Amino acid sequence: MTALENARDFVIDFVEAGDRFTAVLNGQYREAAAVMEWSKLDGMIQKLKRAMDGGGGEAELIEAGKGLFNWLFDGTSRDVLVGTTGNTRQQALRILIKLSLGSRLETVPWEILHDGFRFLAREPRCAVVRYFRSGLDVPEFQVDPPLRILITTACPQGVEAVNLESGVKAVKDAYKGFESVVKVEVVPDVSLKHLARLWSDAEKQGRPPHIWHHWGHGHVSNIGESPRFVLLLEGEGEAGLATVDQISEVVGTCPDLRMVILTVCHGSSSLGLAPELARLNVPVVVGFPEKVAVDLAESFSVEVHRSLLKIPVEFAVSHARRALRIRDLDWSQPVLISRRRDKGLILRVPPNLRTREFYDTEARERLLEALATRLDMEES
Repeated sequence: MTALENARDFVIDFVEAGDRFTAVLNGQYREAAAVMEWSKLDGMIQKLKRAMDGGGGEAELIEAGKGLFNWLFDGTSRDVLVGTTGNTRQQALRILIKLSLGSRLETVPWEILHDGFRFLAREPRCAVVRYFRSGLDVPEFQVDPPLRILITTACPQGVEAVNLESGVKAVKDAYKGFESVVKVEVVPDVSLKHLARLWSDAEKQGRPPHIWHHWGHGHVSNIGESPRFVLLLEGEGEAGLATVDQISEVVGTCPDLRMVILTVCHGSSSLGLAPELARLNVPVVVGFPEKVAVDLAESFSVEVHRSLLKIPVEFAVSHARRALRIRDLDWSQPVLISRRRDKGLILRVPPNLRTREFYDTEARERLLEALATRLDMEES
């Protein structure tokens, strides 16, 4: 088992009592706690927003990240963290932020945690993961090949025209050579009715998608008495507004779904679709909480797919953040929500191929190609 698949977990579990939050930190051997009032935490968030809206840069992001880190890891709690990592960067680490759905803590940018030397969520051996509590048992994340990926797109009339084709092509290219291991289906110009039919037909035919990746538009709209998130799908002559409840009803019919990537604006906001899908027990959901540039969203999503067969998804997201950092501070925007119990790759590899050589990156790719060839022979 690789270091990433054997990552240690550091759990930050929040207990809310009125305006006060207690962060209970659980490391490998010890436990500690940190307390803060919401007003102080919110003040930190608002200060960061004002700085970034005013043209702030990485210095402001580092300051806010250090503030969050120093609140959580001070004194005993920092000793607990060091004890979990073994005081070395060689130990892979998943920092699990446990939240209740609808908590104000969803708005905190946990992804910018900075230990004084580095942004933790951008490190190849570290992942910052949001974990929503639920009474449901989450299904096993790993699946047997072939891994089925459904990509849908929508850019209806009346909204900003964007080029989605290049991103979709780049995702398909990420799986070239593994067509028998990974089945990618692309459905453009999807409507809510079409999406429901796709899901229903896939279930009936015994080939439900394991990953759903949607590209398009989403925004928070003042429909009805309060703001809510809508996904802009195709309609008859105009955009079809699909609410979180409507999408959840469609997706909820597929218990085999393991992962959702939402390449849309506001998809993982507190009002968005991502938290609801996590509540529905989708093990892993990735999205953007605010408005995001099309090219940035495309670059991030493609980088995640390029790593997905090689390393656990949490670290695939960290690698994608690192790739974005080369040209944009918005690397901190993507949010990863995970409730999965296992730590391995999404694609389950047969035991007879899990040799020592499998864990070498180049050898892993050769063995996946061998697995693809074997499946081709079996199908023929």
